[in-house]
Amino acid sequence: MKHSLTILLLLISLICCAQKHTIKARAFGLPGGLKVYSLGLGYERMISENKAVQVLFNKIGYDFEDNDGFAKKHISIVPEYRYYFGKSAKTDINKSVFLGLFTEFALNECLPGPEQKRTKKYLLSEKQVVLSPGVLLGKNLKISETFFFDIYLGVKYRFVSEKEEYHENNQTHVEESHFQKFGLRVGLNFAYRIN
Repeated sequence: MKHSLTILLLLISLICCAQKHTIKARAFGLPGGLKVYSLGLGYERMISENKAVQVLFNKIGYDFEDNDGFAKKHISIVPEYRYYFGKSAKTDINKSVFLGLFTEFALNECLPGPEQKRTKKYLLSEKQVVLSPGVLLGKNLKISETFFFDIYLGVKYRFVSEKEEYHENNQTHVEESHFQKFGLRVGLNFAYRIN
């Protein structure tokens, strides 16, 4: 009880202080038989007039197993540092341009569909642990004094540790690999700013 009260008082003090806070969210899904979705939840805190730190939790995936395809899931946590610039940076963050430095910590998982399991050698599962530092450029699109869209595009360099399990000749084989490659980070979040 004592710890709960301390956490509650800490949260109230964070919300009531002069610094600005923003809650961000995203929920997207395609209707019908194709199970495609993108979910996100985040928190941004201004640490000065034009600098902020934030953290995002993302879950993205698709499931085409009903159509003999793969099912894939991507879960990530992304801490980020943002620098807002331009004429509106000190007066209205809700419509400002920003530069972000981030590191994405991700877990990817892939499972095969029924069609793949009919072949002589097929993938049982694929798991990746990924560390991806990167940089992005974005803009806040103002809807009102407290609501806006947060859009961005950037590049990242992915350090991937991968484990694949195959089924072949009634036996399971495990293959592990490590590699690096470039990738993109693109996003759109709905945001609510608490002043």
